[in-house]
Amino acid sequence: MSHISHVLLGAALGGAAVGACYVGPIDRPSDTTSKTNPTDPQGGDGPGGSGGDAPSGLPCDIEELFAKRCRACHTAGGAAPMPLVTYDDLTAPSKADPSKTNAVRSIERLRSPTSPMPPEPLERPSSAEIVVLEKWVGAGMPRGECGATGDGGGATGSGGGDAPVVCTSDTFWTSNRRGPTMQPGRACITCHESEEDDPVVWVGGTVYPTLHEQDGCYGIAGGASVVITDAAGRVVTLPVGATGNFSLSAERSAPLTMPIRAKVVRNGVERAMNTPQMSGNCNACHTEQGANGAPGRILVP
Repeated sequence: MSHISHVLLGAALGGAAVGACYVGPIDRPSDTTSKTNPTDPQGGDGPGGSGGDAPSGLPCDIEELFAKRCRACHTAGGAAPMPLVTYDDLTAPSKADPSKTNAVRSIERLRSPTSPMPPEPLERPSSAEIVVLEKWVGAGMPRGECGATGDGGGATGSGGGDAPVVCTSDTFWTSNRRGPTMQPGRACITCHESEEDDPVVWVGGTVYPTLHEQDGCYGIAGGASVVITDAAGRVVTLPVGATGNFSLSAERSAPLTMPIRAKVVRNGVERAMNTPQMSGNCNACHTEQGANGAPGRILVP
């Protein structure tokens, strides 16, 4: 693929080559005086709201699904009758039907047309998200440690192997046009640095609805922003475009001072990175399967 394919999109949050990459989200309301965030995986109490910092034992894609869709209620001491935070929680027998695990019952409730979970007004998961859970259950529910790194430096996935890749939008970039909407999912800074005539890009990336989206697949169709704060306190807000891309080029901005922090904001709710970054090459870490500690794609709150 040509250098054009990476323009103004896959650069993550900074300015040079990949150094340290995203290791996990912290969801929180951007205005804590007026908003609550039903998708907060921290639960105000450590990872998964379970009251500790130990890994959940879940693969990253499964951890992300339950953090995003279930843990508004299903945490230790939460409103639901059982937590859905750890590997042991999901593999335990269901209270409603002990012949099934909580994971299997979760699939049934997520797909149920009459008693669906999560309840309104919370957003229902996409079919692609549920398929990820179904495939994990079908594979025997192998353990994983989200955020741990293997020999390749990527986050541990389902059973240490590749997670299923989807394209939720069912739309792929097929044009040869240059511009900020092109080739979602690919790392633009990597390509731009290899081509002398390409414009310099400080920041860019693609925001997706699920963790494991295919290269070239459109992300969310706008409606969100990525907010970057550099080490000097400078704040830059980048709108997410029609293909899910966001970018900051040298043509319209001075360089950022590293390290930088970033968050995705939509409808007053934010998903923030918990580690400052020394690189703007987002999609170099936020790949289909995730690399350098990233669990996968940049997710919308």
